[in-house]
Amino acid sequence: MVVTLAVGLAAGMTTTTLRYALGLDPIPRKSERLLNLQDPTAPYHSGGMFDYGRAKALSRLGGRYAEATVSGFGIITSVSIDGRRRSEERGLGIRYATAEFFRMFDVPLLRGRIWTVAEAADASPVVVLSEDAAGEFFPHGDAIGRQIRLDRTLYTVIGISGHWNPQPRYYNLGSPAGAFGGGAPSMFVPVTEIQYAPNKMMVQEACSRLGDTSLMPRPSTLLSPGCEWLNVWYLAHSTRDAKLLGRSVKSQLPDLFSTRRARNLQLLNVRQILADSDIVPGPVRLYALLGTAFLALCIINAAGMQLSRVLHSTTQIGIRRALGASRADIMRQYVCDAFLVGSMGGLLGIGLTFAGLGVVRQLPDVGYAHMAHMDGTMFCLMILTVLVCSLLVGAVPAWIASHADPAQVIKAAR
Repeated sequence: MVVTLAVGLAAGMTTTTLRYALGLDPIPRKSERLLNLQDPTAPYHSGGMFDYGRAKALSRLGGRYAEATVSGFGIITSVSIDGRRRSEERGLGIRYATAEFFRMFDVPLLRGRIWTVAEAADASPVVVLSEDAAGEFFPHGDAIGRQIRLDRTLYTVIGISGHWNPQPRYYNLGSPAGAFGGGAPSMFVPVTEIQYAPNKMMVQEACSRLGDTSLMPRPSTLLSPGCEWLNVWYLAHSTRDAKLLGRSVKSQLPDLFSTRRARNLQLLNVRQILADSDIVPGPVRLYALLGTAFLALCIINAAGMQLSRVLHSTTQIGIRRALGASRADIMRQYVCDAFLVGSMGGLLGIGLTFAGLGVVRQLPDVGYAHMAHMDGTMFCLMILTVLVCSLLVGAVPAWIASHADPAQVIKAAR
């Protein structure tokens, strides 16, 4: 019984915990107020991409209801540090954005500063490095004030950002790496600096509407009309302002887009985006369902074993009843018996669950494997599951034992 309950609990909780982790709200304090303008009918989230001119115009539609940011993403494969060229096999992610991106998306700033409005307007070559990139590029000193070269442009490091890699990557679901794959950006650069970007930088979507399907368009064209590679996000001041913002933006879209596209574009918050994207993989949902079913079967099996034990103890039950034990006494006896057995199975099952999650995290070529962690909510649910399983295993057999007729039991024993 102990082993049966332990294996069932481990199977059910491991798969359920993984599904729960993949469906967590990545920015719970702001998810209802953080909104993205996109066309849900477009494939691979490409409907949320805009060219520079329209993205800037859209950012101004927030008005008094919200602040806005414009951002895009690129990947480079080489960078020069102190005159030495480094090649990056996996590529370095660059987030081109307006300064509001840091505050809206809770990107922590450890040291230094963010670029100013004047620096962004002048397309000044400044960069904020991630903590990991700064430690890798400048291992023997502070990176602030140092310089790095991206292709033909020399950038000055003005700030160091802390760890920031929300999962799922709600701000860039259209990335080839998927909702859970890939790492955080290594660099943050003013969006106007895209015109000086490396020639061999890969940009998502880019100029496909102009007939250029290359993932490496010329940087000088990325600020031109028709090159759609930028997202527009709004952070409403309140949930009420979020609703007012939606109506305000929707009424002004016909001034910027064709009738058809203006009708398709919607302002969705983070929770709506994740729900529409159905980011939890189908196999994970299936595993969670099968794990829960297996746990239910293990409970039924353990209850059957407990009932068998009760039926083999009918003589003892009859003698206890004949000596004055009440039905409640018999009920308590076998419920406690099942509870002790269930608790032992639960303790073993908790250990097996953590071991199972560890195995999942080691799975190769699974982009979401690193999400297999248990938080306080799921741990409390697991403890509650242990208690419920223990009671379910003992309740029916205990009820049957307590209702046995002592006279008939003793007579049958003779």
